[in-house]
Amino acid sequence: MKLTFENGEVAEVGADSDFRELLDALNPSTNPFAILSRSDNFYMQTLYTGSGYELEKRDGNAGAHFVAARISSSGKPIQIGKWWQFWKGNRRRDEFTLNEIADQFSNFVSGGKNDADLKWVKLEFNS
Repeated sequence: MKLTFENGEVAEVGADSDFRELLDALNPSTNPFAILSRSDNFYMQTLYTGSGYELEKRDGNAGAHFVAARISSSGKPIQIGKWWQFWKGNRRRDEFTLNEIADQFSNFVSGGKNDADLKWVKLEFNS
């Protein structure tokens, strides 16, 4: 698998990769995102905002693009905003820690299960 950073750096990664160390290179102003890809349409990506990390994945096509959400005490995903609201500064998405993102990247590489406190919510790209 390939881990690509916004600054152009690319690392070949596997099950034994230290994602905490690799993702620690993210910087909100100069190198904010990384994409872990199996192929062009199967990937997981994270954005470092300076206060936490956003997490998304794509499972084959634009209709299978998801954002990670925390699970509320009622067992439902915490409400998130529309994708276009997020990019306009409405930060209604969940932010995760470096350790949580590193664990998700490790799970993606190994084909493991997601964290029980995380739900993948389908992104709708229409307004």
